[in-house]
Amino acid sequence: MHVMCSHSDLMLNFIMRKTIGIALLSISTQLVALEAPYPLTENSFDNPEFVERFIGSYGFDLSINPQITQPEAELFSAVAPSMERNRRSAISQIEAYISQNPQDEEGTPYSAALDYTLGSLYLQDGNISRATQYYLTAIRKFPNFYRAYQNLGLAYVQRSDFESGIEYLVKALEIGGGNGGLFGLIGYSYLSMGYPEIALDAYRNALMYQPDSRDWQFGKLNALVQSNQNEQVIAYINDMLKQRPNEANLWTQQANSFLLLSQYEDAIANLEVLRDMGQATTASLTLLGDLYLNEGMAELAVVAYQDAFKTGTMTLEKVLQLSQSLLARGSVDESGELLSTLSESDLSAASPDEQLDVLTLQARVALAQGNSDEAFAILEEVVDRDPLNGEAQLTLGDFYRERGDIVAAQFAYEAAVKVDEFEWKACIALARLFVSQREYANALEYLKQARSIDDQRFISDYISQLERVLGR
Repeated sequence: MHVMCSHSDLMLNFIMRKTIGIALLSISTQLVALEAPYPLTENSFDNPEFVERFIGSYGFDLSINPQITQPEAELFSAVAPSMERNRRSAISQIEAYISQNPQDEEGTPYSAALDYTLGSLYLQDGNISRATQYYLTAIRKFPNFYRAYQNLGLAYVQRSDFESGIEYLVKALEIGGGNGGLFGLIGYSYLSMGYPEIALDAYRNALMYQPDSRDWQFGKLNALVQSNQNEQVIAYINDMLKQRPNEANLWTQQANSFLLLSQYEDAIANLEVLRDMGQATTASLTLLGDLYLNEGMAELAVVAYQDAFKTGTMTLEKVLQLSQSLLARGSVDESGELLSTLSESDLSAASPDEQLDVLTLQARVALAQGNSDEAFAILEEVVDRDPLNGEAQLTLGDFYRERGDIVAAQFAYEAAVKVDEFEWKACIALARLFVSQREYANALEYLKQARSIDDQRFISDYISQLERVLGR
């Protein structure tokens, strides 16, 4: 008889244990998704300081920013109000001005600031191709144009041309020094190119300028993850959770890092936090069940699997797989309990093959529980509906053999031999059946047939023993 414990009692008992022995799991690490580059808000036309740079001296350092003419300053004053509200109107006004005033009275071409402004407007409008053209023109006119290099790098990054983006971002860094946005974009680009350790340095610099930036925080986290610095990942997430305790991705990623360091107890604790927060996914609940199962806590595993099924995205095939795993580990009652999770509507929506798979597994559970009559009735239904169901025929053969009905067992096994997927298992079953009846010659023939399918060492050894018995 099983002693029933509450889920919380079992969980507390587990967490308090000092040692854990979980078999190696096949785990797909769930990385936090890369986020979009942090927007350079200082270059937005609703920023008064940004507009002031155009209508005044434009910048504090004229060696890295072009100076504009008085007519251009007047143009910026007139166009500035519509730059954010109606970018296309602003673009039309500036392009019209350029068309009418390609150069001043001294023959000097219009300022690179106009090209830069058009590039920024096109970039904000999503026309990256036109934006890059204007930024390149601005740079040709003013080779030390810091902001043009920076935004040109951003334009290339936005269309995932990271190598070109890096070239111009680094040039901006050389000309005018760094800022949070620039270092962050460099980090993002290097991370996207597969250089996480270089990206990590860039993100650290970005966070010096913008310590509260979500983009740079998660960028640094991704760089740590991709460079396999799992201990640092765990420590950094602990800091991030102080600001974002309800961020499910952080709990998930930290659980993954715990798993990679074989700290299974801590991984389970994180996955339980996700469940308590109501933010557990099918994948995290299934993983939680796997961890409990490997710890030998089948009751908790079933609860996790059932919760995973309730999310509505776990397939019937997965339920069967998990139930079979429980049965194979000797957790017979838990296997049956998981199967009972399937409702009539679930079964009616299943394919005919899936319905037969469920029935076959139910029969195996019933046999393991000693309910032979129930198992027999289920198996008879299965083979009646599908005579070539190898799994059912094998299970039915085992049932008959245990009851001493050798003829019926042989008939069932021979039916399974005709199914390619189960031929090898059925040959082994028939060989053992004939050996139990001292019909060694028949057993030998089926062993040779099995060897021709999969030549495992134990089969060759078995054949050698039978040949000695038969004097061959």
